[in-house]
Amino acid sequence: MPRVVPEYKEQAKGRIVQAALEVFRKKGYYATTMDDVAERIGVSKGALYLYFKSKEDLYKSILNASFQDMTDSLRSAASSGGTPAQTCEAFFDNLTRDTASLGHSFEVISEASRNPALAKVVKDYYRDTTEVIEECMKELRKEGALGKEVDTHLLAQGLIAFFDGLMICLAVGFERPEVRKIFAELMKAIM
Repeated sequence: MPRVVPEYKEQAKGRIVQAALEVFRKKGYYATTMDDVAERIGVSKGALYLYFKSKEDLYKSILNASFQDMTDSLRSAASSGGTPAQTCEAFFDNLTRDTASLGHSFEVISEASRNPALAKVVKDYYRDTTEVIEECMKELRKEGALGKEVDTHLLAQGLIAFFDGLMICLAVGFERPEVRKIFAELMKAIM
């Protein structure tokens, strides 16, 4: 029996994750089945289960990819050499390039309120995101852009809630430049 090369497994997982994201965006989380994802990529449902034990596990991989993109975006913005406000604006621009998935994101959050396994996946994503944002806030504090009395954990949680609120604005049709300005102004006020 031939052995599967690890790089091939990672490439296959990546293709499955991308196909699943497309199906979730089109049909919604609740309506999407593993059969739908298998059909989209052209494999058997059994083949998907070699890589992912459940739909929630598959969605966790989608969020992990999203988390990596967010982290890379934040690092890229932070290393640009601009002011903290410019860093925040670049971060906002990077994260809001793809507004097509906004409705899908909110549908997943709604579904998580009824699905404990999905709720755990979403909570883990928020926890990890909070940690990354908090580290950035600590760096800004070291640089003197934030006061020493600022609770960086609380600030990170507040910024995520604020950002999610702005994503709702984009999802319901507010113009991107208007939402970007709100984000930039709040970040200037904080700093």
